[in-house]
Amino acid sequence: MFTMLGCFLCLPQGNGHDRDSQGSLSHIANCFGEVFQGADLVPSDIAAGLALLALQHRRMLENEMLGRRASCSALPKGTLFDVASKPWANKPLRASAVNDDEITPCSGNIDTPEELYITDESLANVLSEAAHYARWALAAYGWLLYTWANPSGGLALVCSAQDAQNCCYHRSSRISMGGDRRNNRTKGDDLDRSALKVCAGISDDDLFHVSSTNGVGEQPYFIARDSARHAIVVSIRGTMSVQDCITDCMYKPVLLNADVIGLPHLSGCQLHCHAGVVTATSFILSDLEKHGILHRLLLGNTCSLGSKQKRKHWHRDDVFGSNRFGGHQGWTLVLCGHSLGAGVATVLSLHLRQTFPSVRVWAIEPPGGLLSAELAAACREWTISSIHGSDLITRLSGPCLLKLRHDLVDSLVRCKVNKFTLLARLSCSPDIVEPDDFIMQPGDRENEANTFRQEFERFHIQQIKDRPLMVAPLYPPGRLLHLCRIPKNSGSQPVLGYEYEVRWISAKDLMAQGLLVSRNFFTDHFPDKVVAVLSELSMKFRTKDPTLDKINRLGTFIQTEGNHAAPPT
Repeated sequence: MFTMLGCFLCLPQGNGHDRDSQGSLSHIANCFGEVFQGADLVPSDIAAGLALLALQHRRMLENEMLGRRASCSALPKGTLFDVASKPWANKPLRASAVNDDEITPCSGNIDTPEELYITDESLANVLSEAAHYARWALAAYGWLLYTWANPSGGLALVCSAQDAQNCCYHRSSRISMGGDRRNNRTKGDDLDRSALKVCAGISDDDLFHVSSTNGVGEQPYFIARDSARHAIVVSIRGTMSVQDCITDCMYKPVLLNADVIGLPHLSGCQLHCHAGVVTATSFILSDLEKHGILHRLLLGNTCSLGSKQKRKHWHRDDVFGSNRFGGHQGWTLVLCGHSLGAGVATVLSLHLRQTFPSVRVWAIEPPGGLLSAELAAACREWTISSIHGSDLITRLSGPCLLKLRHDLVDSLVRCKVNKFTLLARLSCSPDIVEPDDFIMQPGDRENEANTFRQEFERFHIQQIKDRPLMVAPLYPPGRLLHLCRIPKNSGSQPVLGYEYEVRWISAKDLMAQGLLVSRNFFTDHFPDKVVAVLSELSMKFRTKDPTLDKINRLGTFIQTEGNHAAPPT
């Protein structure tokens, strides 16, 4: 079925390995089945339950904003992106898989926003940097998402490419600095490469390495030079394929090696990390080790790392001469990504910080269930994450899914009308109804409904006992910058059709609030929307930063409030 759908949509044809990965769709089905197991719900029940939750969460979104407002006149004290002073171990990143019955989940402490979000830079500069590297994260998606964000620009790239009709052919695994570049790249790769350069605002000379390998636990990424900021940037693509979805669904945590990441004081569940992200991180680390581009760019060709065999391989790749690597010593290493790519960038930084202590991470809409409380707090020294509105993915974790399931069942039990009447009324007049119109107060419904609730709660408790890793507390990384929609007519200036307020929030508060069902909770995750909001907010808080105007001009092509019917797949 998926092969036929792919042909109909003119998607790239995969090889045998890709088809094997598509066969792993059962993993996705098992993931959702595990969450809704025992609830005895059909799709229409879930739709009605989500509609009831949307009514209740609408009030929370309007009246219960997290954290505190960020402003240029009232910023916390300290420095942004403090560089850790202690050395980091020089070992490859590994993870230890654990079974559900081997480790019981534990919880750590996440500091409050007053303790975490400390900066001497203006809020405008923070937003400017976030908008800039959000564009780099968008660039990693290539031509397809660039065209989604900017249809006219994407069409222009197709019309300017030779033999553009071949863009649907299967892509080669990697575009490297070495080898026959012309023979190692297909026309589809040429389109992605062109869109990448336009979106990131770079030239071909700035682009050092592009890996388009995509499989389960294998994320595409590129390495390029950001001359304006004296940075070498590694941008990692987020979820865009079936294989990426499978990686996302590997949500149960595994253990990182404390000595490898330079945090030997942590142990057990303090080292929990999203299993799919760890797998993807290991793939990129292996590829970086193979090509050695970061070492040659930032440390010079005389660096002492790597075996003689690796040095020989690096020299063979350097067909353009060492001049291309020169002049970058002392530059900053920046890791960025959107969604799954943001999670991989964060875990990658835990390893690379041993060699590049000035590394910074811009995590654009990272997965909520990423790191333990201790690891998430440790990353605050070099990581800033953006959270847009009620984005589903940034709040997604095992405990949050189980909380959503519990709240959904509770809402259905307390509903006053049948589900078809509910959906019909909400379809006709969604803005004028209130939760009390459909939902009873707790305890009002008797007999059969309460019996169903009690049976479900017994199953819920037993499921947690049998599978404790389902409720392992995981959090998004670093400092969290919430781009929060606020009710209109509140004195704020509208941004892209909405009124926004920038707030620093804590990961603990975000995950405690859980998934918020709203009309935008899925589209808030789209990278083109996030780029546009960050660009507009940076203009709102503009300063005399000489690079700010250029960044904002680059962001004007994004169309976030257009008639996008569905996300790219």
